[in-house]
Amino acid sequence: MSNKSEIINSYKKKINQLKKHNKLYFNNDNPIITDAEYDDLKKEILEL
Repeated sequence: MSNKSEIINSYKKKINQLKKHNKLYFNNDNPIITDAEYDDLKKEILEL
């Protein structure tokens, strides 16, 4: 992934996923991914 727009799109997609999982976990008390998967997603966002 070397194209700047691809990186931006990937970042936005992952941020939206994180928001979705935050809502499911904190508001609905119904997570659909494991803690490890959540941590991996956050790590990927920080790396971008």
